[in-house]
Amino acid sequence: MSKVITEINSTVNELFAKSLVTQKFSNTTENPLELKIYLNKSDKLLFSSFICKIGDSIEVKSKVIKKEKAEVKYTDSIAKGNAAIFVSQDPENENRTIINMGNIPPKNDVILITEFIHFVEATEKYEFEFFRNLPIFKGGEDIYQNSELKGKVQIMAKNEIINIEKKILMNNLKITEEKYENDKKTKYIILYEIDKLPEFYWNRQEYIPCSKIFFDSLDNKPFIYRQESSLKENNYVIHYRYKKEKTEKDEEEFHPAIFIFLLDQSGSMSGSRITIASKALELFIQSLPAGSYYQIIGFGSDYKVYDDSPKEYNLDNIKKSLEMIKKLSANLGGTNIEGPLKYVYDSNDKYEKIKLPRNIILLTDGEAWDKEKGLILIEKNNSKFTLHSIGIGDDFDEGLIKNSALLGRGNYNFCKNLENLNNIIASEINKATSSYVSNIHIKSELDDKNKIKNSLPNILRNNSLINLYYILDNNIDTINLNIKYDDKENDKEKTIEKKYEIIPELLEKGDDLSKLIIYNYINNDKNISEEEKIKLALKYQIFMKNTSLFAEVAFSEKITEEMKLKILGNKEDNVIPILRREEYYERDEMCCADMACDDEDEYCYDDDDADECCMSSPPAKDYCYEKGSSNYDKESDEKQEKKEAIKQEEKSNGNEKENIMEMVGTQNFVEGYWEENERTKKIKTKYEKEYEQIKGIKDKNMNDTIALTILIIYFLNKEYPDLISELIMIIKKAKQFILKQTKDSYDNIIKELGLN
Repeated sequence: MSKVITEINSTVNELFAKSLVTQKFSNTTENPLELKIYLNKSDKLLFSSFICKIGDSIEVKSKVIKKEKAEVKYTDSIAKGNAAIFVSQDPENENRTIINMGNIPPKNDVILITEFIHFVEATEKYEFEFFRNLPIFKGGEDIYQNSELKGKVQIMAKNEIINIEKKILMNNLKITEEKYENDKKTKYIILYEIDKLPEFYWNRQEYIPCSKIFFDSLDNKPFIYRQESSLKENNYVIHYRYKKEKTEKDEEEFHPAIFIFLLDQSGSMSGSRITIASKALELFIQSLPAGSYYQIIGFGSDYKVYDDSPKEYNLDNIKKSLEMIKKLSANLGGTNIEGPLKYVYDSNDKYEKIKLPRNIILLTDGEAWDKEKGLILIEKNNSKFTLHSIGIGDDFDEGLIKNSALLGRGNYNFCKNLENLNNIIASEINKATSSYVSNIHIKSELDDKNKIKNSLPNILRNNSLINLYYILDNNIDTINLNIKYDDKENDKEKTIEKKYEIIPELLEKGDDLSKLIIYNYINNDKNISEEEKIKLALKYQIFMKNTSLFAEVAFSEKITEEMKLKILGNKEDNVIPILRREEYYERDEMCCADMACDDEDEYCYDDDDADECCMSSPPAKDYCYEKGSSNYDKESDEKQEKKEAIKQEEKSNGNEKENIMEMVGTQNFVEGYWEENERTKKIKTKYEKEYEQIKGIKDKNMNDTIALTILIIYFLNKEYPDLISELIMIIKKAKQFILKQTKDSYDNIIKELGLN
C-alpha cells in the first residue's frame, strides 16, 4: 500500500464541532487488498458516517444497521466481487473502533472520508480536539513515516472571540496560517500541516495525545438552538454557561471543595521524588479553604486507601494526616493509575452527598504502565471530577501529565525541586476553588413535550457549560426560560432567579443535532434497555456497540454480468441466492420509500417501519408490494416460495457446475475457511483419497477444517480452471487461512503430496 495522505477539515461553533477526515491511499499490489483501520473510541465523540470511493466507482455513503447483519452483508459483498466497508467496535478492545475494508481491487486508489461530531463542552472554556480520532491504518511505521497530514480548523462564534489558546503537544506541527476572517472577530481560521506522524500514531499501544483549541466569548446570555431533521422532528438545545460577575471581593473569596489526592508511591518515586511529593501533599493539606473535604490515596502496583471517605477539613484531621504523610515511602511496586481512579469514580455517590465541587490531584512521576486505560477513565468522568496533575522530578512522562489534565478539564504543572513548590500549590488551589452555584433548575415550555429525559448537575462551577437536549414533533418560535440556582455570598446562601424570552437560533437543516442528542441520551441514561438503544440507533442512524456502519462499493455492471454468464450461463433461473441478493439491494431504496417489504416474518407498512425493515437486511422474496395492494397474498406467496425452493434444490442436485458458486458462498469469507456442509461433503466424498492424504500430513497442525479448505481449493483448480480468475479473492483468503494455521503455504502442501 502506498503512503496515506490525510486532510482534517473541522468546523467549530459554540454548540458542536464537526470534523471531516479525508484519507487517500492506493492498492499498489497485484492482488485484492483487505485493510483494518483503527480508531481510539470516545463516548463523547460520535463517529457519524463515512463516504468511500474506490477507483472510478461512484461514492457511497454508510448506513447504520444491526451489527450481526452488517457482518453477513460484508461477507456477501466480498463474495459478489464487490468491495465492502464494515465499521464495528473492536471485540478485543472496547475503547477502540475498527474499520474493515475488504476486496480493494489491485492498482486502485481509495478515498475514505470519515465524519466525527461532538458537543462543545468544557469546564472553563470551549474546547475542540482535532487529532485524537485520526484513523490509524494497520501497517506500522513504514506507512506513517511517508505520510502527509494537513488541514484547516474554522472557529465560528455568535459573540466576539476574545481569546484563543492553542495547546498542541506535537513538536512537528506547523501552523501555516492563522487569521480572523472579519473585523468583528467572530470567525477564526487556522491552517496546519505535519511533516510526518510521530511514533505514537502508528503504535496503537500508545495513547494519542490531545491537541485542542480553546476559545471564549463575552456574552453570558443563554442560547437556544433549533435544527429540523430529516425525520421531520425539531431538535432544540438550551446552551447555558454560568458566569459569575466579578467584584472586588471575588479576589479574596476562597470557596470550599472536595480534594482527592492520588499520591504515587511506586518504586520509581524513591529518593528526592517521594520527598517532593510528600512535601507537596503537606502543603496542600495545610492550604485548603475552610469547609472543604479531603481524602488521601496512595498507589503503585495496587492502591492503598488511607481515608475510607472524604474527611472534614478540621484541626484534628489535619494533624493526623500530616503525621501519616511523614511516614510515607516509595514502597508500592510498579505504577498503575487505573485502579485508584476507578475506585474514586465508582465511589461517586459518596462524593455527591457532600454537594461540593470534586477535584482529583494527581502527584506522580508519570511512569505509568496502564496510561491509556487511565486516560480513558479520566475522560469518561470529566463531567463529575476535575483532575489536576503535577509531574514530580526531572524525568517524567510529560504526555501523561499534560493529557490527564487536559482530559480531566483541569490544570497541570511540573515540579522538579522544592524551590518552586509553594507557587505551584498556590496556583493549583486557586484554580480548584473557583466560585460555583448549586441546586440549578432550568425550566421552559419545552420540558413537557420532550421525547427524552434531561438531568442537571448538582454543582456548576464558574464558566461551566450546561447543555439540555429536546426532541419535539412541533416547532416553538419563542421560548420563555426560567433559570434558578443557589449562590453563596458572605457565607450566606441565597436563591438567584433569572427569566429570559429567547428566539431560537435556527441552524441549517440536517441530522447533526438529532444524532448528538440521541447518542448522548443512549450513553448517559442507565434506564434504557439494550433493545430500546438499538431501536433508537437504527432510527437516528447512530453507530454504537450493537450497530455498525456499512457500505458496499459495487464495481462496473459489465464485470458483474460477465462473471454471472461465465459461471452460470444464460438461464436467469440458475442465479443463485447469494447473487440474487444484488437485485434486492438495488430495490431497497424504492421498497422502503413507497412500499411494504416482506423481511421473513416482518411486514412493513409505514415509512419508519419499512426503513428499519429494509435497512436491516435484504428482502427474503422477489417482490415489494405497494401498501394496501390487493396483489399481496401472504399464504399463496409462501406456497410459491416453497415450490421455488424445491425446484432450485432439484436443479442443484442435478448440475453441480451450475451451482458451484453456491458452494463457494458457504465459505467463511472473513477467515477464509470452509466447514462441512451439504455441498462440501459431496466434494469430500468424491475426492476421498486426496482428503485422506491431506489429513495424513504430519507436523502441520492439520484438522478437519484445514484439510477441507485445502481440498476445496484443489477441487476448484482441478475441475474449474477457467473460473480461477473469477474466484481469485475467494482462493486468496483460503490460502491465507491455511498459511496462518499450518505455517506452510497451500502450494507447498500440494507439492509435498504430489497432487499438483
